[in-house]
Amino acid sequence: MSAGYWKSHSQTAGVLALLNTISASEKFSQAVEGPPLGSAWVPPPPIEFDEKAESPEIHKFVKGLRIPNVGNLTFPAMPLYRLGTFINEAELRMRKEDIFSGNNTFLVNVSGSGKTRLLFEGLCDNWGLYFTSYVDSSFLGSFDVQAIVGERPARQPGFVSRPPPEDAQAFALNMRFARSRSSRVLLSRLLVFKAFLDHAATSGGVSQEQQKLWLHFQLWPNVRGKDEEWTEHLADVFTDVYEALLDAEVDDAIVDDAIAQTATEILTVLGEPARVFIALDEANVAANKCEQAFRDEDGNYYPLLKAILKAWQEHLKDLPFVFVVAGTEIPSQHFVNDNEWASSVWCSNTGGFDDQECQRRYVQQFLPNELWESIGDLLTQRMWKWTRGRHRFTAAYLAVLLEHSYAKPLSYLDMFIEKGTGLLPLDVHYDIPLPCDILPYDRLDFTTMEIDRKLRSYVHLALMDAFLSLTNPGYSISAIKLVNEGMGRFTDTRCSHIVVDEPLVIARAVTWFSGDEEDIWFHGDKRETPASILNYQYFIDHLVDPGMAPRHPPAYLAFALALVFSTSRRVSDILALSKPVPIWSRRNADIVVLKQVGDGVMESPVRHVDRIHRTLVTYSATLADTLSWMRHHHRTPFCIHVTETTATLVFIVKLSNNTRFWAIMRVLHSLADEDVATKIRDTAHDLQAENLFREPASLLFVLLSVIS
Repeated sequence: MSAGYWKSHSQTAGVLALLNTISASEKFSQAVEGPPLGSAWVPPPPIEFDEKAESPEIHKFVKGLRIPNVGNLTFPAMPLYRLGTFINEAELRMRKEDIFSGNNTFLVNVSGSGKTRLLFEGLCDNWGLYFTSYVDSSFLGSFDVQAIVGERPARQPGFVSRPPPEDAQAFALNMRFARSRSSRVLLSRLLVFKAFLDHAATSGGVSQEQQKLWLHFQLWPNVRGKDEEWTEHLADVFTDVYEALLDAEVDDAIVDDAIAQTATEILTVLGEPARVFIALDEANVAANKCEQAFRDEDGNYYPLLKAILKAWQEHLKDLPFVFVVAGTEIPSQHFVNDNEWASSVWCSNTGGFDDQECQRRYVQQFLPNELWESIGDLLTQRMWKWTRGRHRFTAAYLAVLLEHSYAKPLSYLDMFIEKGTGLLPLDVHYDIPLPCDILPYDRLDFTTMEIDRKLRSYVHLALMDAFLSLTNPGYSISAIKLVNEGMGRFTDTRCSHIVVDEPLVIARAVTWFSGDEEDIWFHGDKRETPASILNYQYFIDHLVDPGMAPRHPPAYLAFALALVFSTSRRVSDILALSKPVPIWSRRNADIVVLKQVGDGVMESPVRHVDRIHRTLVTYSATLADTLSWMRHHHRTPFCIHVTETTATLVFIVKLSNNTRFWAIMRVLHSLADEDVATKIRDTAHDLQAENLFREPASLLFVLLSVIS
């Protein structure tokens, strides 16, 4: 097929005419030549609760922040603030370059962790195409991919959402449909990109600054004139061109030719060494669509996300186009065993506000000097207490502050916390209850907890960790559903370590487990609400799970033991012991904590558990650390020694006759299908001093000397 053949075909005449209209529009010229995204955002008039008048000084300060004004949004588009500045800060630049490294990359982390901003930053410094599977309330980006994801492919003629395994023709037709739609979305973007570059070339040449301008245009692809403001025409030029290709029923062969030629022309304009990134945001939305509609040569199912990427890669695989795919839930099994994607990097390097000074510096730039000097310290201390963690929590509160012209910062912080968690902070007192209908936020979404036992177990353990220990052992990749559901986040760079440690999430978990809910969930035919974080029957009926983390039962047990032994109790009153019941168990007993004080050791019983927050348990992953805790008195009454498959609880019991001994426990659970007697006998054998922790002989001698 000759170069330019597709342009001369009658089927593409209408598409080319639309492209000419876009290229000739005034707004398109402004997009190419700058400045980006138009005017700066300013706050709306204060509301009655704010109890303040409009302030020219505040307007001037907020306008000086130069947060771009996007459409008719009343709130500021925080992801666009100082866009393109990561290159000036070493840590942020490193994070961005880790993702835009030149390798196909999957960027996975919790919602609100900063994935989208990282994509924007990468596309400020590199030529690329920005797509999103879902356009959120900020209205940034085109609806073109969302049109594929949301148009209910199953309703298209010939599309079968779940073909029988033997129906190869149905799978082939499904892929043909996905490829057809995906190819037209790609062609639409390439055609407008080429028009952008052509306009730049005739207006002074293509420069690096225009990478940022091209990104801005992709985020707000609107070229409507004044006489078209009340129509949808040209409000999203990428979707318009995509729909024009569909309406013209352009043959697939012509689309393929147009993609190949246009991509090559773009690379020629950009020159050597040309490299173009394709960033797909909110990929989790496409990953959850049509999960059994497509199948590979080995018979493995894959979702619409992979069908889209597969189509794009087939078009561009011999060209220097690199994929960056971002989302909260991207099932890796669809890609790691596929030769086309096997070399891809899986990355979670989003960072977060995990350093108080870092968060403080970020907040300070949004506050006028007078406000900062009067309340900056108190405000940032409380923000660190409540909003640390993922970026969105801090940015969303600051957006509230800006929208209300800095009225009542502490009140709005408490309202923000209560809306998200259902818990009103107690560290500030109000004579009059705060209004609950001003902020347009919902509680953090825990609805999946109602039906997912394993997820409930994970989150319950997160509460135990938060209450018991200063350290957070976290979870492995096997707990990925915590990230998928917005409760946990990766804190490493390569998707291996998950934690649930953000105060807003912990507070939301407390209200959920305390039954402080309007939502009522069902267990069989019985309507139930969670009753208590520590209720034993609830723990057994709704949390114990064969796949639960090994440290969960001993963590729960440690908390329970600390509570029941908060006054001296007989061991035999608390524990059911095998007969004959030992005489010592009839004595009153305490659990004691040892603290090194100078050259001596101070011993005290565990009391007032509600006042020793996060100092009950030390987690240990090695025998050396456990021995260090046992010998050097690390100020917690309990140590939990954790391995991949077991967790052992260690503590000191002091009887009323001043006898002391080490108590070493493991909790057996989920034994329905096992020989209980054998399991108990094997565990008792493992807990003998000579077998404990199954460590090398060199350490066993030390262990025996400590226990004896």
